[in-house]
Amino acid sequence: MQDGTARSTRKVKLTDRNVRILPAVNGRTDYTDELVRGFRLRVGTDGSRVYSVGYFAGGRWKRYTIGRVGDLTLGTTPDGVLVDIGLKMEGLIPKAEFPDFEKSLPFKEGDHISVLIRRVEGQDHHSQVSWRAAREWILQSMEH
Repeated sequence: MQDGTARSTRKVKLTDRNVRILPAVNGRTDYTDELVRGFRLRVGTDGSRVYSVGYFAGGRWKRYTIGRVGDLTLGTTPDGVLVDIGLKMEGLIPKAEFPDFEKSLPFKEGDHISVLIRRVEGQDHHSQVSWRAAREWILQSMEH
């Protein structure tokens, strides 16, 4: 390990409860899901939790980071839903992702949700994120 951090990988069922309580064991720990092939949770020694997917491409193992666990819904604006995506940034889910944006949302302020980061910090000082794309990706991964 170049950075001196011990690493380990363990296979578990990544339920909501497990995602919240799984520890970093002897350094940073990757937990692979028993049900969704390639889906991972990385738990850092500082308690940080990040979703990723692992896959082979061009004969090499690659990892794509989906996003931090527990993105926190902050509230709504006329343009969409604000979420705390970490790194001292907010993300904006465009209201076009919600057919009944003006009437109801599938979550409430303060809920933890998963989003996919599409673009980091745009002109409006918010990163562009997608709740719909994160859900579609997770569901598609479960089918394979």
